[in-house]
Amino acid sequence: MISSGRTPDGTRIAAQNVGLYVWDMYNTGTMFSNNVMQNNVSGWTKVAADGGLSNNNWWFPNGTTNGTLVQNNTSLGTQTLSSEQAEFARWQDKLSAAGISIGAR
Repeated sequence: MISSGRTPDGTRIAAQNVGLYVWDMYNTGTMFSNNVMQNNVSGWTKVAADGGLSNNNWWFPNGTTNGTLVQNNTSLGTQTLSSEQAEFARWQDKLSAAGISIGAR
């Protein structure tokens, strides 16, 4: 999962927060269990109002709650519009090579 924190025209996405998360938002306790978040790759860049950049790839406040497993996730670091475009092209190439079509036919 990648994001530069900008729309294609370069406008900052103000509401951009975090890429991946494991969080029992409703504090359900034992109902929140056995979730798995592993082997992901994330480059999630936030753009501040002053233009400053920070990465917020993931947030795992409940990453070990009730059998939940969070491991082997990889950070890609700061993303740009160019890196987004390159990843999209790579994804399309993978789909094509696998004979997968996305969308209406």
